[in-house]
Amino acid sequence: MKKYKLFLVIIILSATGFSQTKMEREHRIRKCQFPAFDLASITSNAKKHRFYKRVDSTSTNYVVKFKKDRLYYQIAMDSAAQIKNLGFTVAKIDIPEEVFTNMSAHLDSSFEKVTILKIIQQYPVSGTADIDKTVRNAMQNLMVPDTLYELILTGKKDGQKTVYESTFDASGNLLQLAEALPVNYDHVLY
Repeated sequence: MKKYKLFLVIIILSATGFSQTKMEREHRIRKCQFPAFDLASITSNAKKHRFYKRVDSTSTNYVVKFKKDRLYYQIAMDSAAQIKNLGFTVAKIDIPEEVFTNMSAHLDSSFEKVTILKIIQQYPVSGTADIDKTVRNAMQNLMVPDTLYELILTGKKDGQKTVYESTFDASGNLLQLAEALPVNYDHVLY
């Protein structure tokens, strides 16, 4: 009987341990499938609007990506058209040197070899009153204390390469590191 209880406890603990990973998949959708939202106020003079639906194990989010003033922006929102965060793609040189040094130290301690594929500077929205302020900060590319950096990278552990998504705060401290899903090739016919 004790072995049965021990086995049951191990199964429960392992199941809850694996449920902490958030696997998400993003696919492109039409504008008519996107939640009703006034994009013209934010994306004036923007080009190349693309709409995406991001589905993960806990929720469904929508993302609009566009190009404005030579920067590639993205706005993430929930199904009720409430903005969750804004961001744009940056290069390594655009991040303050000490912040990037802290990020590199965290990644070098976690992996044998790291290749950064993409860096996104994010501005999270905490409440409805902060939306206008956050949009203004993001569109003006301001460095504020609540800025986050999302890195999509290839890391080598135990001789095997895997794609990861990591999130760092404004001072370069690691907030989250998760394995990314591989690219969906459902459109390819064999």
